[in-house]
Amino acid sequence: MGQDPDQSVKDLEVLDPGKETVTKTGTLDLQGGPAPAWAVDGTGRFLHLAERSRSIQVCADPLALPAAAPGNRLANGYLGPVLVPLKDGGVLVLGTASFGDPLDRWDARTRQCAVVGTLRGGAESLGLLPDGKVVAIGPVVDLLDPRTGAMTPLGWREDLEPLLKTLRPAVPAPAAQPLPGGQERPGALVVTLDKTRLLVVGGISGGEPSGAVEIWDTKKKTLQPAGSTRTRRARPGGLKLVDGSVLIWGAGKE
Repeated sequence: MGQDPDQSVKDLEVLDPGKETVTKTGTLDLQGGPAPAWAVDGTGRFLHLAERSRSIQVCADPLALPAAAPGNRLANGYLGPVLVPLKDGGVLVLGTASFGDPLDRWDARTRQCAVVGTLRGGAESLGLLPDGKVVAIGPVVDLLDPRTGAMTPLGWREDLEPLLKTLRPAVPAPAAQPLPGGQERPGALVVTLDKTRLLVVGGISGGEPSGAVEIWDTKKKTLQPAGSTRTRRARPGGLKLVDGSVLIWGAGKE
């Protein structure tokens, strides 16, 4: 830390309390975050965790950080992380977990959206297991409760490949762009509700991300409001559940 606590300093310095001197010995690579965590374990190794990263790096020389070993992976990234080496060789990680996309659920009965939670940071998509249960897929795979947003970790993705191969397709793609000229929303999520109705969510409208949720009637050629998402999404993702509701997530900008 330098004179201004709000400004990160990349200088690596050695403090000699006896001589009351500070010697610059190099420059650190902060590797993706302004508040990396550093610690030294009982064997003299340096431990490093970049902010929002999910990998603790271990090295003998802090000026030469190697790629993180698989055994040092974390399920979450952290804001303002702190590393505390333990006597048994483990590492206690403190900080505020960083989360991913907010998750909305569109209810087919009420035709409204409600925020049900936030995905784990790094989650890329959702999928349905053969029994109808929902999983959130990223480096860590979670079992997701679509009503409460509660997540139960199942394990690392590479260890669950046989299970993930059984997932149902997330959203059946409609045969053609449903919206008429002048009402297109590039990037919108389009979900088939039944033979005549399509749910249209988000996308770009007027050059800005949209939070609109509408139903397009392919027979009547009409577009009806059906709620809105709290987060405006340029390119949302969606998962239609067995009860007809739709989970919505995704980026809020291009």
